[in-house]
Amino acid sequence: LLARFNGRTTVGIGIVKVRDANTVSVVDAVEQRLARDIEPQLPAGLRIDEAHNEGALIHQIVAALDEHIVLGTVLTAGIVLLFLRNLRSTAIVAAAIPVSLLGAVAVIYFFGYTLNSLTLLALLDTPSHSTAGHSLIFLHYLGNMLLFSCKFNVIVI
Repeated sequence: LLARFNGRTTVGIGIVKVRDANTVSVVDAVEQRLARDIEPQLPAGLRIDEAHNEGALIHQIVAALDEHIVLGTVLTAGIVLLFLRNLRSTAIVAAAIPVSLLGAVAVIYFFGYTLNSLTLLALLDTPSHSTAGHSLIFLHYLGNMLLFSCKFNVIVI
């Protein structure tokens, strides 16, 4: 597929995972295969660049989810302690947030579903953690989903 990337004529190759495959594992395997088998054989002057990498977005979402679980728990516990001045209530609220998210992940796992980008964004963008930044991440993901039909685009220049 001839395309333009960063203002230059390129050859675009789209790599699409199968339905039940793990996106991050597929991206990691493709990157390893490109680095090990394909890049060393390229003629001088040619290189491989990624135009879109779904795995990197998933890593960002998971990192944001980790940060928001800790931050949300600490801030919520702090507010409860500030207003109620009761350690027992504070401990209950502080334990409820991670346990509820763990419960949601357990239900997803036992029903055979996977944690894809939209599921992770739904966990990230709960009402207790909702901010404009999460909406921007969702809009970025939605834009990429509409613009790119594949999960990993490789551009050969």
